[in-house]
Amino acid sequence: MINKKLLIITLIISIITATAAYLYLENIKAELDTTEYIEVVVAAVNIPQDTVLSKDLLLMKKIPVEYVHPDAALQIDMVANKINKVPLTKGEGILGTHIMDQFSTEEGLAYALSPGMRALTLDINQVSALNYLILPGDKVDILVTINTNETTQTSYVLENIKVLALGTQMVRNIQDQGREQQTITLQVNPTNAPKLVLASEAGNIRMLLRSPREEGRVGEGRITLQELLGR
Repeated sequence: MINKKLLIITLIISIITATAAYLYLENIKAELDTTEYIEVVVAAVNIPQDTVLSKDLLLMKKIPVEYVHPDAALQIDMVANKINKVPLTKGEGILGTHIMDQFSTEEGLAYALSPGMRALTLDINQVSALNYLILPGDKVDILVTINTNETTQTSYVLENIKVLALGTQMVRNIQDQGREQQTITLQVNPTNAPKLVLASEAGNIRMLLRSPREEGRVGEGRITLQELLGR
């Protein structure tokens, strides 16, 4: 019985001694470790390409300074709500070259589109496009004039439509105002696209430039030739 108690006591003392030695050595190791660390942003999970990077998909990870990439993201706010241009694996550091702003045109027109919207291109001329003074990023209302056997009518087709591009120019540059273009590309709801295509094919399109500070709608604005002439 005494030998059994002695064995248990010896075992406990051994565990305590081993733990104390381990903690001592770890403390010495920490004191001797002069490595400088920094936190970088990494993927918290595997992230497919073209994902909006919400904060729950990201986390901070501490790594030695000597291993930090010059283009590494150092704050989650630098990455959150942007889009990754490449797939990211769990734990992978996120670089500036991996991401881009939402609705940016640097990777092409498709990335400039809002979710659920479509790009539609129309022919334009100097009159329909306000002497080519419209720029990418502007908002326009669209009128159509259609001649029928009964009357001639002008009415609103769509309102508050974003201009994505003039010709192949997708970047807003005031120096491009007045430069002749053959086409304009607009962002439209898919359900409104047929209406705009039919209007452009069946009648004459005019565009009204909107103030960037206005979000209101005109409504059912229309007039016939008879009404204009007071008949």
